[in-house]
Amino acid sequence: MLDVPCELVENVSWLVYARRRELRSPWRKLSCFKQALLTLTSLRKNETFT
Repeated sequence: MLDVPCELVENVSWLVYARRRELRSPWRKLSCFKQALLTLTSLRKNETFT
């Protein structure tokens, strides 16, 4: 798994949630928590989404 605290993932997921609400974003396939986890993982491993 990812070697960052679960609290960090939860905080980032709340930021994603707040931003989605602010933009009135439509439904997404990934939950806010999974999107935050994916983002933190890619930043940690220094990978791109391509």
